Amino acid sequence: MRPQTVILTVLAVFLISAVSGCQYLKKRVVKKEKIEYKLNAAGKIRIEIDNSVGNVDIVTADDSLSMIYLIAEKTDRVRINDQDKPIDGIEIKIDSSGNVIKVDTELKHFGTFLGDKSNASVNYILKIPAKFQLYVTVTVGNINARNVISDSKFETVNGSIYMNNCSGNLNIKTVNGSIKANVDSTKGITAETTNGSISFGNLKFVNANVDASCTNGKVKYNNINFTSVSTEKKNLSGKLGTGGNMLKLTTVNGSITLDGNYISINNKEHQDFNIKFDFDDEDEPVKINVNDEDKKYEIMENNTDSNKIKENPKVK
Repeated sequence: MRPQTVILTVLAVFLISAVSGCQYLKKRVVKKEKIEYKLNAAGKIRIEIDNSVGNVDIVTADDSLSMIYLIAEKTDRVRINDQDKPIDGIEIKIDSSGNVIKVDTELKHFGTFLGDKSNASVNYILKIPAKFQLYVTVTVGNINARNVISDSKFETVNGSIYMNNCSGNLNIKTVNGSIKANVDSTKGITAETTNGSISFGNLKFVNANVDASCTNGKVKYNNINFTSVSTEKKNLSGKLGTGGNMLKLTTVNGSITLDGNYISINNKEHQDFNIKFDFDDEDEPVKINVNDEDKKYEIMENNTDSNKIKENPKVK
């Protein structure tokens, strides 16, 4: 067979395969799957969440809460014939063997060379005891936190960070995104973004030292009476009330705004994070293997919005 014929044959096979592959890839739909976890907080000091794509929403409960509740909503593109099967392109790994609970999100694929675009993501809602420490990192997605009083760290690369009434010692950082917060008291906050604005509100009665600076933008303040202040177009340092812990705010491309009044955050700010659990549900849960030597929690999984979490009768 001539070399030219071989080449043409190979090209023809490739084109046919590509066309068939494209037709095959078109037969995919977006599927959502919710999993709820109940984790024993006894002996734990911190929870760390590492999420690749998706948002993380956090709310605290009173200190009498001895459990941690985590809702994970997976989203991915699946074949039409696989809609009744669990999503296998996303794996959530939980390790609670030590005094730190670690939640890692692994996306197994991001599409194919034939052009299939993956919609793989996981959105988390987390409810924790008030004094529980947090360390949340996200690659693509937003972080929303409310009433966090513990020392915590929040980082995202492509996304924004929104905080309401979080009074712990906070380290907040994003690369491409804004930072917005309402603060009524603080043990100290460091907020940094590269491409985005920073807005802090509800500062009228806060006692803190402020150091705000930007490279390409302005530093502004409204409805605030500083005890002492030194301000330029791109920098501000001053004392709120009697001073105290530091508010250090830095951005490269964006402005910084400080406001004595409460500011609007986003559509999450008034969201009710009440998580309902039905401990009388008699359905048998689907067990999910996790790295937890103590087996201190039980997980139920199904593909509806009425997922339930049960107490593990083996845990005392």
